[in-house]
Amino acid sequence: MLVVFRPFQIGDRVETGPVAGTMREINLFFTEIDSDDNTRVVIPNGKLWGEIVRVPSRNDTARMELFLARPANDDVDGAIARLQGILREEDRVLRIAAIGIHELGDDKYTLTAQFWVPRHEAAKLRLDLNRTIKDEFDRKSAVTMERHAG
Repeated sequence: MLVVFRPFQIGDRVETGPVAGTMREINLFFTEIDSDDNTRVVIPNGKLWGEIVRVPSRNDTARMELFLARPANDDVDGAIARLQGILREEDRVLRIAAIGIHELGDDKYTLTAQFWVPRHEAAKLRLDLNRTIKDEFDRKSAVTMERHAG
């Protein structure tokens, strides 16, 4: 059935069960995937046909989600504005879907941002944004501490 219907193709990124990687071969009896840790995984087609298979490489964009823990006494509106500003300045962010409080705790709250990016940029962009966000919030904390000290 996989050979006839071709729900995925050689080169597609696929995710099924515990396996995620790049499709390398589809024949009558089995399918081969190079996993993310560069291990060749051989899956019998009968098993693969009965599983849910995600094929994220078929779409050009991906929704990313970032989480940012903040102290409970931190200004929520200010934190949201800074996070929104960082995302708006980033050319690889195509659209911001939502920014808000994801979770409340006794001593902290967690902001979340959901946004759309080109799929091929997602992994690098996550690393870049984490660094930019940390630097911005560290800079803001340093300015606040200077004001309270002076």
